[in-house]
Amino acid sequence: MVTGDADFVLIVAVEDVEAFDVFVKTKLYTNPNVRKFRSMITLDRVKFEPRILV
Repeated sequence: MVTGDADFVLIVAVEDVEAFDVFVKTKLYTNPNVRKFRSMITLDRVKFEPRILV
């Protein structure tokens, strides 16, 4: 569940920006159910594990 402007958050893991470009052009632009989207590209990964360490 998310709040705010987004209806969904899609996390896409690709090798590089060119692969992301291919993904966008073949999966998002061609899908009639996707009206608009916003991309945020990470520059570095700080934490990988999805759990909180205590």
